[in-house]
Amino acid sequence: EWCTRAGTKVTIRPVIDLAEEMTTDAYTPTERMVEQVKLRFPECPFPGCHRPSRPGHKAKRRKKQPDEQQQQQEHGSDLDHRQEWPEGQTTSSNLYPPCRGHHRLKTFTDWTYAYDPATGFTWASPLGYTYTDPGSNPDSPRHSG
Repeated sequence: EWCTRAGTKVTIRPVIDLAEEMTTDAYTPTERMVEQVKLRFPECPFPGCHRPSRPGHKAKRRKKQPDEQQQQQEHGSDLDHRQEWPEGQTTSSNLYPPCRGHHRLKTFTDWTYAYDPATGFTWASPLGYTYTDPGSNPDSPRHSG
């Protein structure tokens, strides 16, 4: 019944296997890879950051400023290679979706991170302090239904 109403929009998308290892020889991931990575990691993996990785999705715990909200609605998060390209091939397991601010923090400062599938992302500050976000593990309770 809802689908018979005038103005109803239906979008059909292919099923994406979140465990499939997708690969491309290019630096830029395919649209399907982008969607897969952002579905696996629905939020920025920086500890305490809950910015959604997909455009149009709302952060759970943090109020955003209007201009930041507009940018997030339009673009979602960036995708970054865990192991820098071209040494690190563009694959599903070599990509993660930090928000723009934390992507820049990693790229332009001495912040680093490591990823362990069992525990999630652990970030290290320039002073050597480490911060782990167990919610950055796709199998954590934060990511379930």
